Amino acid sequence: MANVQVNIQYIPNAQGGENLVHEEYKFRVKNRKAERVYWRCCIKGCPATLNTHQGFTTKYSRNHNHVANPHKVAVDKFLVAMKTKVQEETKAVCAIYQEEISALRSDRDSGEMIREIPTFYSCCASLYRARAKILPALPQTRNDIQLPDSYTKTTSGDDFLLHAAADTRKSLPSRQIIKC
Repeated sequence: MANVQVNIQYIPNAQGGENLVHEEYKFRVKNRKAERVYWRCCIKGCPATLNTHQGFTTKYSRNHNHVANPHKVAVDKFLVAMKTKVQEETKAVCAIYQEEISALRSDRDSGEMIREIPTFYSCCASLYRARAKILPALPQTRNDIQLPDSYTKTTSGDDFLLHAAADTRKSLPSRQIIKC
């Protein structure tokens, strides 16, 4: 079955790769060879496979041994969208989760999907990891702190922020030392 034009979508997975969604079934990468990708159904023990070449489906075996779960695919897309929102906004992660769940509850057709969405406690670690990817690393020592001159100089160019080593503190007047 060559050059089959089918509707496929790619969604990110937890490992940083991507899954393929076709006919409400989710596939994971089995193997890659150059521009060919061999996909296998995400359900363990299911023999269904799908092959793509440059993003086009070249072979698809429809021998799934389970029924499609469109709600599970919708939940995966919902969680990916929530992780994106966590990275884009500065609100608290739990507040973003509550807003997204509330928005989903207002939709009458999403009742079955809401039952499959993990609780905040179950998915908070992955949401916080997504947020941590965009935040700068915290400094471990004082020497790691690098402040631009706009924060360490006055408008006249004099030093505003001074750091003194522990052994030289007694030699400096106390009004010049700013404790951090």
